[in-house]
Amino acid sequence: MSFTFNSGKQFQVAEEGNHQAVLAAFIDVGKSEGEFGEKDQVIAVWVLDVNDEESGEPLIAVQYLTKSVHEKANLTKVVKALTGSFPSLAFKFDDLMALLGRGATLALTHVEKEGRVRSKIVLVSKPDAKAETVAVPEGWEPPAGLTKGALGVYTSALLAAQNDEKTAEDVI
Repeated sequence: MSFTFNSGKQFQVAEEGNHQAVLAAFIDVGKSEGEFGEKDQVIAVWVLDVNDEESGEPLIAVQYLTKSVHEKANLTKVVKALTGSFPSLAFKFDDLMALLGRGATLALTHVEKEGRVRSKIVLVSKPDAKAETVAVPEGWEPPAGLTKGALGVYTSALLAAQNDEKTAEDVI
């Protein structure tokens, strides 16, 4: 199964079920109009534990998140899954960078929209301690179709290059 980003390139879709993953990037897409009004959003890009059958590259899953630390917000659930605690009210978008490179278990399902099947992340939980750790491949970058028009792209490689000593525990 495959899907297409705005770039027109086809991508294979991961099988439904649980997958080990690593948080590889955040893409700041800014404000967008939604069903409940304008929302400031970010895309979380996860590298999965399975590879594309043709290219051999790791598959990815993406998750659109509203920049909100409300207790019911999906971003709050992701932070809790990655750190074990809820974010403080002082949590800021820049604090997300400390979460890059963290592992998790993703529960994926398939949804069809406009004739295309896509993976949807329905749950982010702590990584399976018995599973092999997933790593972001050296030099990996998110697909261009995801980053087109983005206000900023933040990857674990960029974070490492900045040699930032801040940890997730420092900002939560």
